[in-house]
Amino acid sequence: MCSAKLFSYSDFIESFDMGLLDGIYLVNAGTMSYSGLIRSVNDDSIIMDLPLKFYAGENVMYTPVIIGREEVIEIKEIPVDGHIKIMTKKDGEFTGDIESAYSNRIVINSDGERKIIYYQDFVNIE
Repeated sequence: MCSAKLFSYSDFIESFDMGLLDGIYLVNAGTMSYSGLIRSVNDDSIIMDLPLKFYAGENVMYTPVIIGREEVIEIKEIPVDGHIKIMTKKDGEFTGDIESAYSNRIVINSDGERKIIYYQDFVNIE
């Protein structure tokens, strides 16, 4: 199984400063979870752009969010290939091989069935 890369907050800052955060990340904070692109990370907060399910023409729409450091419980990089286990807000758990990853969703083959899961629905990944 492909496992999501787990970051400590200090490692996340260091990776950002080195320009290494170019994927989609899941940040669990309190009772909320956020999946998206990292705009900025510092000692106080993480600023993310969250991709929405909606489009403006052919372009994915984003909404910004600021997460205070004291709220952050866990930070994971969402893999773009391999095998993944995803927990969602509404539909529960999905396990399967990643077929493709896009700016606002991931497509997996779960028991022979193709599933499209939007990043904004993610609660946890393994």
